Amino acid sequence: MLRTVLVVGASTLAVLVLLVALLPTFVSMGFLRGTVVSAVAGRVNGTVSVGELSLGWSGPIGVRDVVIDDTAGGTRVAASATIEQGLWTLLMSGVSELDVRVSGSVRTRREADGSLSISKLAKDEAGAAATAAAAASAAESRGGSAGAAPGLPAGIRSLRLALEGFSVGVLDPDGSVFAAARGATGEVRAAAGGDAVVALKADTEYLGQKGSFDLSATFGGLFAADGTRRIEGTSANVSVRASDVGFTAGGLSMRIGQGTVTVTSANLAGPIAVKADVRAAIEGASPASVQADVAIDRLFMPDGSMALDLAAIHGRVVATGVPTAPLERFVRETGVE
Repeated sequence: MLRTVLVVGASTLAVLVLLVALLPTFVSMGFLRGTVVSAVAGRVNGTVSVGELSLGWSGPIGVRDVVIDDTAGGTRVAASATIEQGLWTLLMSGVSELDVRVSGSVRTRREADGSLSISKLAKDEAGAAATAAAAASAAESRGGSAGAAPGLPAGIRSLRLALEGFSVGVLDPDGSVFAAARGATGEVRAAAGGDAVVALKADTEYLGQKGSFDLSATFGGLFAADGTRRIEGTSANVSVRASDVGFTAGGLSMRIGQGTVTVTSANLAGPIAVKADVRAAIEGASPASVQADVAIDRLFMPDGSMALDLAAIHGRVVATGVPTAPLERFVRETGVE
């Protein structure tokens, strides 16, 4: 009798252990996937589908081929994401340490008035209340109010977001490419009581002009031990490099043939140094060059607000071959000659 009880007990325990071990698999087979689709579909225009959802006790947790397709609106969003932490880690430690990998693409249409169709992807008033509630909840979770100092998302002590191939394309109504950034890769890392690091590079296209850009930035000590952002005492080292990048600014069409800009500071609440070496063409004119070595005595206050004073900017700027005709519209009817 005792042996029978032991056998039954052991068998029951084995079945329970097996069920617990297979629980992520059962959930991945359809229930949770349907829940995700229903939750997203109720907030966007167009169709929603999820290719694959995988869960594991030891990790990783992944969702592949999430697609939001608004055919009528001309917008399509596709993404896959993986969280390196498993269910057990998240249950025991929460999301205090988050490591996420993301890939995907966004395609949207440029309307006749210059607006993008992706702005109409969300259903009217669908996300406004949720966004406000989430912001209030995040602030309260830090023991503050909506006006509390910004910082890391609530509950997160360290965060790594890796971009493993992401493309964004803006199409004209005839289907031609107006602008695009393709194959973007990089990462964002941040930690409470530590630094924030951003690295990003991508190939670009603007009105048929193909180029590339590369951004790297390190902000030393940007987050305090409690996760709030701080400006006083935070160092900065930012570098941007661009090659054959086209864009529009102030109604002017520009193309940067080669350009490098660096921003450095030992204390963001103090002096900031900006150096630039750019060769660019404005409105199709012959390429011009600009070299700058400028110091800004103060750009940010300790609370992060801007403190720009033109009198606090000094240094040297050398511009060669810059056409004046495209810029006349900005000084017309003023006292500037």
